[in-house]
Formats: sequence, C-alpha cells, structure tokens
Amino acid sequence: MFRIFVSDNRIVNGMDANELKRWAAQTAKAYDNLAREFGKDAPAFYTQSNLTAVKHAPDIFIMGINPGSVGTYKEQCEQDYWQLDGKSMDGEHLLKGNPSWGERFGWPYWLRLRQLFDEEDNPLDDERNFVVTNATFFATSKAKDLYPKFLPATLSYTLELIELLKPKTIVVLSGKSLLKTIKAQCDATHRPFEYARPFASVGNIFTGHLDGIPCCGIPHPSASLFREERELMRRIVMQVHRRERINIEDYKDLLDKISRRRKRTGRLSKEETANLYDALVLRMQKLPYINYESHKDIRRYDLNNGLQLTIANNSTTHCIGIRPKEYHGEKDISQLSIPHVQEVWKCLEQMNYVSTSSWLGAKDFTTLRITDSVEDTAGNLAEEIARLICEIYKVLPPVCES
Repeated sequence: MFRIFVSDNRIVNGMDANELKRWAAQTAKAYDNLAREFGKDAPAFYTQSNLTAVKHAPDIFIMGINPGSVGTYKEQCEQDYWQLDGKSMDGEHLLKGNPSWGERFGWPYWLRLRQLFDEEDNPLDDERNFVVTNATFFATSKAKDLYPKFLPATLSYTLELIELLKPKTIVVLSGKSLLKTIKAQCDATHRPFEYARPFASVGNIFTGHLDGIPCCGIPHPSASLFREERELMRRIVMQVHRRERINIEDYKDLLDKISRRRKRTGRLSKEETANLYDALVLRMQKLPYINYESHKDIRRYDLNNGLQLTIANNSTTHCIGIRPKEYHGEKDISQLSIPHVQEVWKCLEQMNYVSTSSWLGAKDFTTLRITDSVEDTAGNLAEEIARLICEIYKVLPPVCES
C-alpha cells in the first residue's frame, strides 16, 4: 500500500513518515557497508534534493546516474560541511540531501532541468512537488569513473524510493545508458518496466512505464545538444507528464531540422582545421581581449567579466568555447553557480554554440564548412566572436578597471 507522509508523522493518504525513515536508515547502512568494503578511497555518497520537504506523491521524480562531484567517504564523515561529526552516514542526514542544494538556482544544471517544463506552473518551483536524485548515490566527477559494482548494487534502493513515493512522472537522465541498467534490475526483480524509442531517427530519447508510472529517458542536461534537440526533449517530457499520446507527425518539422543540423557534409579535414585555428588566432590579435594563456595549440582570452574564451585545436578539443575563467575541469560545469547563466546561454545559442559538461557554449571546428577560403572563414568567425561577446556584455558587463 502506498501512503503519503508528513513531517510530524501524521498519516495522510495512508503512509506515515516512518516508512521513509526506514528506507533512509536501511539505505544509508547499505551504502556504508559498500564503502567500507571498497576501502579508504570509497567515494562519498548523498542524495540531491531535500527529501524531507516532500509532503505528497511528487509530480516529478528526476533520476540521473550519480552525483558529479569528488571526495572520499572518509572525508565526508570528517568534514564539518556534512555535519556527521566523524560518524557514518545515517538516514537522517541522507534524507536532507546535498548541503549545497539551496544554491541550485545559480547552477546551469538546475536551469536546464527547469527548461524541461513550461514556465507557468513549473513543477520544479515547489520543493514539495519533486525529487531530484540518482540511480546510485556514490559520487564521482564523471559517471564513467564509477566503480562498476556500485550502480547495480545500489540501484534497488532508488527503485524502492520510487515505489514508496509513487511519483506521477519519472524522468531518467542519460537515459540511453541508464535505462538498460534499470531494465536489467527490473527484470531480475520481476518489476514491470518497458520502454521504447518514439522516433526511429532519434536514438537518445525514450518513453515507457515503470511500475505503471509514465517515464521518459532523455540526454543529460549537460550533454552537447543543439537547441532543436533541447526543444524535442522539452516537448517529450511535457507530453509524458501530461499523459498525452505522442503523434510522430506533430514532430516532423522539428525532426527535419535536427536531421539537417546533424549532417556534416562540409566537415573539415585535420589540415583545414589546423589552418583555420592558425588563421583565427591571428585575427584575434585585432580584437580587444587579453590573451592570458598561450600554448602551441590553445589560446585563452580574458573577457574581464568572470568568463574566458578559449580557441583550441589539440588531441581532444577543436573548438571555440566560453566558460568561467576559474573553471579548470574539476567538475561538471553545470554544477557551478554562474551569474546570469540563462541569459548568457541565450546569447550563445543564437549563434549556434552548444553547451556541454565543460563549456557554457562551444562551436566545434569539425562541424564548420569552408565556404570560400580558410582566411574568409576565420574572418567571419572573428566577427561573430566580437558580436557574441558584445551581446554577453549586455547581461554580464566587463569589470571597469580603476
């Protein structure tokens, strides 16, 4: 029987707070055992949103793979930040979630989540009405760094949380990979779960039902996506949430736009990319931005407003990118608090820059086309950079030097 809890242990709709407390205590103990089994380098673990705030069956349950942060469980137990006083994680602290959760309004990650829903009556505006958590609570900077045993060993506790809360809609982030793991767990435990791709041409969006609850799987908000792909995600999430039938014909125009954006008929060769990089760096000398870091294959420019512009052409990065100057790749950029980030995003998206886990916006050289010559293309890019930064300065002005 599913019942809804309140903080003072009164029973509403048949469930009291003790059920959630039992889940939290049992879950914290299981994670503690796994961490101790792993050893001194076991990662910290925590949920995200404050579960004690939920007062009824939430409208939305959002689940990623795992928290994107660094630090060991040993450090977590000892740091004042977690208020564990050197003791093991317990159910009470686990329910409270991420101590930084109150700062989410400045996180790009949070703003991207909010954009999945209509601005009016957005379910993420009321903390009593949603849950944001992960399939496993063990935290690593990147999901790929997660110890293989942790996800299958802990996913059952997140699925039990869904069973307890009975949300109206489930949204699975990084759905292409995570849904497979959920499916395997559900099959092993005889929990009903089915999902499929609604569009043959889009391989990273899914819809289905978990324990009878409508769900959808979408890319992570920090994924490198075109604005048309984000609009597709938003429309699917809203239709699933509203329990509307998805009519493929309604999406034809949007799918056609995505298909055209993905085509790379003019993809540059390595030689063209290298020549374009050199020509663009030369053009940047005429623009009024301080080049504060230079290497053979990378240039960084200070925009004097907390942001920097990078032009790179090395083994891993071939792009023009913008992000905070103080960011050095230590965590997913979507978890940093960045002033006016939504307005900055709009400036970047208007010029077809794509946000990623490492960049507020980036334009990949390999997706460009040389229309006339490398020199002309470099000139056009330099002019575009100047226009872009001018627009960004309207929302995040440069600091005036005294």
